[in-house]
Amino acid sequence: MGKSRYSNTNVNNEILRDSSENGAVSSSFSATTISATTFYGNLIDNQVLTTGVTVTAAELIAAGAPNGQVVKQLLPASGVGKYYEINKCVVKFKNATVAYDQFPTSGLRTSSGSNYKGGSSSLTSPTGTDEQILAYFIGSSPEINGDLTLSYLSNFGSAITAGDGDLIFEIEYKILDF
Repeated sequence: MGKSRYSNTNVNNEILRDSSENGAVSSSFSATTISATTFYGNLIDNQVLTTGVTVTAAELIAAGAPNGQVVKQLLPASGVGKYYEINKCVVKFKNATVAYDQFPTSGLRTSSGSNYKGGSSSLTSPTGTDEQILAYFIGSSPEINGDLTLSYLSNFGSAITAGDGDLIFEIEYKILDF
């Protein structure tokens, strides 16, 4: 059994208890509002996991002109002999006060540039400052041990020079053995 570390913000200051399921042992350390837990074993494999990742205007602007580059990693590499199955990924546009002057064509890819499989992995460009859903995506990783990134697609659009607003990715996924 390998050792994997996962952290969890726990606003209720609840402490996870030791578990003997599947021969697993867990230990918890808690502070006033944060608890961190180390799991031993395969407690995460094949379970539905969720995460939220925010991509800020500063990150979008800093990425520069589109040439296939990664704007931000959304999920780390899935692990040796494993891949991601994305049950759903909703991309929201929020907190804008100034509209973007332009927005490069963007999509969900791996760091090496492979598009995610299943449906369209491209984002709709945000317009104005209204809150919007830019994408809803399901699919699977095209690579074993691949990650998930927001990337600008090569030579589609121009660099953002003005505007604000956050892209919020709500991702529900599984890590599966190949």
